[in-house]
Amino acid sequence: MKNGKIDPTVRDPMVAAFGYGRRICPGRFFAENSLFILICHLLTVYDIRPGLGDAGEELEIKPEMTDGLVS
Repeated sequence: MKNGKIDPTVRDPMVAAFGYGRRICPGRFFAENSLFILICHLLTVYDIRPGLGDAGEELEIKPEMTDGLVS
């Protein structure tokens, strides 16, 4: 997004993941729909929120990032 609108210069990540042209992955729609169903199921079943401290208060989430290929 750029200035609150979708930036048309950004490439679609589905092209990079599943290829393009004659060699495109035939299971790309199945994979995309499977991920959608999995995420919907997780959001429906689980209550995702910060952990609780010793006094029962919600702990503050501090995003910490590392660099590297697999981090």
